[in-house]
Amino acid sequence: MLERERRAHHDDEAAAAAASSSSMVAYGGSAEPRSVGELAELLLDPDAVRANSLLVRERVLGPLHPDTAYYVRYRGAVYADAGDFARCITLWTHAVDMQTTHLEPLAVATQVIPHG
Repeated sequence: MLERERRAHHDDEAAAAAASSSSMVAYGGSAEPRSVGELAELLLDPDAVRANSLLVRERVLGPLHPDTAYYVRYRGAVYADAGDFARCITLWTHAVDMQTTHLEPLAVATQVIPHG
């Protein structure tokens, strides 16, 4: 019984590490600052601050929270408006991956509602 719990905990940690790795790629290699110096360096780059806010939001709220994917898609739209389509597609792909990985196929957040 104890061995099964250890294995399940290890699997959960591995899944979290994989999700964290894909998030870092989606957010341009951004990682949360671990020292005052790293934070001061981060604050010099407004784009890095925005990417870091997405990373923190995903860690705190989790990929299941509707706001997580919403703000990832929103930031992607901002990049599209600025003409940076590669970053837009990267973020939108990450948002879709979060939703399809963590939500049921018929979840409200994965459905397209026609406008009439």
